[in-house]
Amino acid sequence: MTASYYRIQEACRPVAQLLDAEYQTSLSYCTGTERSGVSACRSVEDLATYLAISGMPWDPETFVLVEVDADLADVEDEDHDLGARLVIPTKIIAVTPVMDTGLLDLIDAAFAA
Repeated sequence: MTASYYRIQEACRPVAQLLDAEYQTSLSYCTGTERSGVSACRSVEDLATYLAISGMPWDPETFVLVEVDADLADVEDEDHDLGARLVIPTKIIAVTPVMDTGLLDLIDAAFAA
């Protein structure tokens, strides 16, 4: 079932690659094996919580927030317990520089919770 999902990525990475099956993979950080799907969260709030607790290194000045329509992949994200999902994007809905969103405020709120 297709639904909206949210992720961040470096602004220099072509967003169109998310729609290309060749790039719709992730590497397991535990085993190094390739899995089908890219990491995303079901809502911006879930993404903020994930970023607050995961320790994922990123720079809000060089990353964009990407909203996609996507189908769930056949495997779970290794961080599914933190709200991350592996998805197969089918459509790019929006791309916004992180600094132009309220994401940082949501991350601060997640830290405070």
